[in-house]
Amino acid sequence: MAKSSLILSQSPKIKILTFTDITTLYMIQFKKALNDLWLYKSRSMIVILAIVLGVAGLGTVITAYAILQSDLNTNYLNTNPASATLITKESLSLELTQKLAQLPYIEAAELRKKISGRLQVRPNKWIPLLLFVVNDFQEMRIATFKLQNGHWPGLGEMVIERDAARFLRQNQQSNLSIRLRGGKKQTLKVVGQVHDPGQAPARMEHLVYGYISSATYAQLSQQNASKLNVLQIRVAQNKNSKTHIRKSVSKLKALLAQYRKMVIYTYIPTPNQHPHQWQVNALLLLIGSIGLLAFVLSSVLVANIVSFLISQQIQQIGVMKALGASRYQVVRLYYLVVFILAVIALFFAIPFSVAAGKSFSQFTALQLNFDIFTQTTPYWVYLVLVGLGLLFPLLVATVPILKGTRLTVREAMRHYGLHNQATKFNFFIDQWVRLSAITRLALRNAFRQRWRPILTIATLALGFALYMVSLNVRQSLHYLIDSAADSKNYDLSYRLTQWHDRHILVKALKGVEGIKKVTSCKTTQAKIQLANRTTSNAIGLVVPKAHDSTLKLPIVEGSWLNNQTPNQLVINGRVQVLFPHLQIGSKVKLMVHEQIVDVVITGIVKEFSSETLYISETTYNRLFGQKELVNQVFIALKNPPKEPSKGFWQWMRRLHGNASNTHKHTPDLLKLNQKIEQHWQTAGVEVAGASVKKAELGMVKAHLNILTFMVLAGALLALVVGGLSLVLTIRLNIVERTREIGVMRAIGASVKMVFKMLWIENLLLGSISIVIGALLSFPLGMIISRFLGNLMFETPLDYKISILGSFSTILIMWVFLRIALALPRRHLKKVSLRKALVWE
Repeated sequence: MAKSSLILSQSPKIKILTFTDITTLYMIQFKKALNDLWLYKSRSMIVILAIVLGVAGLGTVITAYAILQSDLNTNYLNTNPASATLITKESLSLELTQKLAQLPYIEAAELRKKISGRLQVRPNKWIPLLLFVVNDFQEMRIATFKLQNGHWPGLGEMVIERDAARFLRQNQQSNLSIRLRGGKKQTLKVVGQVHDPGQAPARMEHLVYGYISSATYAQLSQQNASKLNVLQIRVAQNKNSKTHIRKSVSKLKALLAQYRKMVIYTYIPTPNQHPHQWQVNALLLLIGSIGLLAFVLSSVLVANIVSFLISQQIQQIGVMKALGASRYQVVRLYYLVVFILAVIALFFAIPFSVAAGKSFSQFTALQLNFDIFTQTTPYWVYLVLVGLGLLFPLLVATVPILKGTRLTVREAMRHYGLHNQATKFNFFIDQWVRLSAITRLALRNAFRQRWRPILTIATLALGFALYMVSLNVRQSLHYLIDSAADSKNYDLSYRLTQWHDRHILVKALKGVEGIKKVTSCKTTQAKIQLANRTTSNAIGLVVPKAHDSTLKLPIVEGSWLNNQTPNQLVINGRVQVLFPHLQIGSKVKLMVHEQIVDVVITGIVKEFSSETLYISETTYNRLFGQKELVNQVFIALKNPPKEPSKGFWQWMRRLHGNASNTHKHTPDLLKLNQKIEQHWQTAGVEVAGASVKKAELGMVKAHLNILTFMVLAGALLALVVGGLSLVLTIRLNIVERTREIGVMRAIGASVKMVFKMLWIENLLLGSISIVIGALLSFPLGMIISRFLGNLMFETPLDYKISILGSFSTILIMWVFLRIALALPRRHLKKVSLRKALVWE
């Protein structure tokens, strides 16, 4: 008993730590972490910069998504969009519309009308005009729009959509000359601007939206004001069900048939969703994916700096453990280093991300013509950015921290730094590579630390791959546009209000200089009869002239029209997307001019346009006559107009509504267009619309380049992060090998020789990165090209390689190497031989 008491009295007492003790302990660890970061402040700044770039890229997209996902649809839903739009062959009365609105499955019904025409923007320059006729602007309940300024139009007045007003630059109280199809030149007074989020942006469609009263329509068309034939409805129940809307529309069609009203066109949009919502979401997903990759790459740099820090402090870790520190305490110390790096980076990255996301949202809103309602960034955006910015670097740093802190005290105290193991790779270099000694040494040193060069190559290769993909995708998009231009051998295109004899059209232009060739064709509309004996909506039908090379559309499958074989049909890819069951050899019933025509699909063409059908002139003339009558004319010029400037800022000015850029043509072209229309007017021919092929394609390129610029910006972000990885790797390698470099200098190596070794060593890393990046760019590029092609054109893009991308990648790598080795070279010159030999 006495012995037991003696043992207990001699056993150490367990001290319970107070709050002050715990605080002091954490402060010591915090100071240690700060001292470590300050000791290697230049490397720490590189890591912080990389995290800032990574979080900024990802945060910009997350912020933009939070704003656009809500506000784009809110703009659209505020208009109370129509569940369906029906166009009838005959006009509808207000009394019938009121009866339809009282049906139990119809919540509201309204009458509208659309009229196409042309608007004069300057002498001899006309652009397409789409007029909407509204019965009562004060009582709109479906597809509403808001007055931005001015007042609702009365007789002889109109309001225009604000997006069109941006590039027209018309005063609120100004007169505009218009010409309706088949009518004479008339003047309407602009009395205000409206915002109609339900319409596609006017600048993208290259037309002007105008809104007039039914009385003004009667004055312009010399017809009864009540002759409106566009019926817009809202269903009463299940408004988000497209199936229910279809059933309601079917009932409505049957009821209209009882009133002898035939529906010739039906449009049912995705219920309560903006038409561009899915495109915006898809593009944000693409750009966000690139931003996420940049963020992941930035976190890899954290692993590099932590691995370096631990490798420099192995003996310190041994001392801490010898003095009683547990592995958990040592691990916590290095986690604290990562945490401090992440907090400093987030301090700069989050404000920038939110500001950039809001700016991107404003830019997108300007392009798609909607308003931003969100003034305060949602809290979840900050939570996501803080969570990712803190947790992911800590997660990435876990492997080097656990690996570096698992050493025992004995192993840590015996650690003496880097060592050169005999490997098969080193043996191969020494025995078989016939190069200078300094070159062989550089090749051996390149992979001396196994994981650091691998991580560097991975980050840099992915950055190079994304950069090359962005330029290759741009090249693929331009190839699509250029192919569309090459497939149509004309410069000017004219739509006529009526059918005219092609010989009269050509004869009328004989006195016009500058014309190389005049060709023409028939265009009309057709419907495809479906299995249930209903017909599709109207699709464009083109009847090209026999043996004419104006249209040289690329054949995807089958063959082009053969005038010797009757009843052939060629469709473009968009028709096949709309009707997937249509294949080569499919028998189709077409309704053309109220007559059913049996045809067989013999070809599918790739075309940059809307859904279009093609039948031979022989077949059309045999069925409908009108052998020499045409309503579309193509003119090839002796001196074709040049494509508009491809400068990025010129595109930006166009997209922000600069009319001089949007509608500018050369004076010679304007004069030529004026002469053509004057000669035809003398011959009794009226033009419904005119277009310049290269101007139209130039506008398409402008919009596509905005998209590719966004993708390129994300790719450059990833590439810069990859470059920072290379810079950090070089800095860490030189610091670790300072004593080794001192020994080399002591035995006669000059600074120039040492620098040459470092240059070769990192040139090898950069070259491997380019090769791997180029290999990665092929599958990535094909996936993104297919994605963007299906997103915008409903057909995959032909993937093309950008020569600029290939050569600029090599140049960028050279710049990275020069920047990365600039400071180390000064460090080598600055550190004396004595300091290098005693370096720890």
